[in-house]
Amino acid sequence: MAILGQNYGRRRRPMGPIILAVLGVVLIAFVVLAWSRGGEVPTQRVEKTIPLPAAASGTAGPDTALPEG
Repeated sequence: MAILGQNYGRRRRPMGPIILAVLGVVLIAFVVLAWSRGGEVPTQRVEKTIPLPAAASGTAGPDTALPEG
């Protein structure tokens, strides 16, 4: 007859502390990665000239290009 309270199998450890430790390591790795990248890097503005078609490069106003009617 078994003694009361005797455990025949190995008791499972709770998963809570393991999950918290993994989340902590992931959070620290994310902070280190963000720190090493230097945060946001300002970008320089690039202005490009867009060539217009020959019909649009005239000095006439926009109303003169439309047909009447």
